[in-house]
Amino acid sequence: MPLFLWACGSGGDRVNKSRSEIVALLADMHVAEAAMSKVPDKYKDSLRLTYRKNIAELHELQVEELDSILISIQYKPEHYQELTRSAMELLDSIERSLH
Repeated sequence: MPLFLWACGSGGDRVNKSRSEIVALLADMHVAEAAMSKVPDKYKDSLRLTYRKNIAELHELQVEELDSILISIQYKPEHYQELTRSAMELLDSIERSLH
């Protein structure tokens, strides 16, 4: 999941969300990234900004807080990978529940 495309700013800020909230946030980011996979390149930047803003609102965050969270979790690669695995498991669970 290419989160570096979403996050801009300096790292090291404190993450003020629970693990489950961060997993849900990452799951939403993954869905947004997947939705953009078939969009022509010329539209991706503006669509990415729109999705980022919508995801921040959905999770009751300012865009800057969203960016800070994404940057902060990437500074600990093992933790980031574990959160990403959990996000994928959440998406798999949601998909199974729809069938």
